[in-house]
Amino acid sequence: MAEERFDGLLLSIAREHREGGVDQLISTFFSFLRRKTDFFSRPEQAKEAFDRVFKKQCELAQRSNVAKKKAQQAREKAARLKAEKAKKAKAVKKTFEKAKIVEIDDEGNDIAQTDSNSTSAVTLPPAPKSGKKGASDNSDSTDGDDEKDKGSKPNIGNGGDGPGYNWMQTLKELTINVQLPAGIKSRDVDFKCTNTKLKVGLKRQKPIMEGKLHKKVRGGDDVMWTIDDNSDGGRDLTITIEKKNDMEWWNCIIEGHPKINTQKVEPENSKLDDLDRETRQTVEKMMYDQRQKALGLPTSEESKKQDILKKFMSQHPEMDFSKAKMC
Repeated sequence: MAEERFDGLLLSIAREHREGGVDQLISTFFSFLRRKTDFFSRPEQAKEAFDRVFKKQCELAQRSNVAKKKAQQAREKAARLKAEKAKKAKAVKKTFEKAKIVEIDDEGNDIAQTDSNSTSAVTLPPAPKSGKKGASDNSDSTDGDDEKDKGSKPNIGNGGDGPGYNWMQTLKELTINVQLPAGIKSRDVDFKCTNTKLKVGLKRQKPIMEGKLHKKVRGGDDVMWTIDDNSDGGRDLTITIEKKNDMEWWNCIIEGHPKINTQKVEPENSKLDDLDRETRQTVEKMMYDQRQKALGLPTSEESKKQDILKKFMSQHPEMDFSKAKMC
């Protein structure tokens, strides 16, 4: 960020105020304004300016703390899920190794058997012979491909993974976490964000992420980012971006990067409580329609049209609706 170009100078000044602390540091700065500028010539305007800047910095600090907390919670939950998954996989493998595997032919007779001194058994049906069964298998595979085309399942933060980063989202904002090597300082970061594009990386190196944003964002020039140490010995660059349209889910951050399936997004109910009545109704309608589409069922608008058609059909039994289509 532009304001960070003074960090070296300000850190040097801050070191000279270790005994006096923050009060003495602030006092030195205001003393400079009093002696070298006309800042205090209009006390009311000076106070308004101070309050305005103070309020903005408080808001930025609060957003930063929330973003850090969310990122840490996401990492901890991901680690727990990974450990639980590994534990379950180990248990399944152990059970499978002890199982009796029996293969049967078309007549129901055992044709092969492996026994590992266990009372459990896994029965494998004979391979299908008809082309019809094979067609069914191809259909299932096609369905899987369709799901894959829509994107991967969202992570616990309703986001996903990209090359060198991961991200989360709410309806209002995005939180991006970029993994950096140990020892990286803010001055080493090459960061640029506009309302439509994002570039993140290290100076004099190839960008980690760069390109057109999936959708427009607010205040591109004022996007906030922080750097913190992580549990792996490296550093995390956490970016918080406000969406331009706070009524839709993103399926990726940068166009062309891996997508998530937004139909599987699971927003927290507590977040809906924070919305006004009209916005909440709109969001709940969107969520309902997404679930209906995922299940292959009619959306709220389609159901409404079907009800109208049924009512019209009941009022006009003399008409033939066999070739009627919903538009």
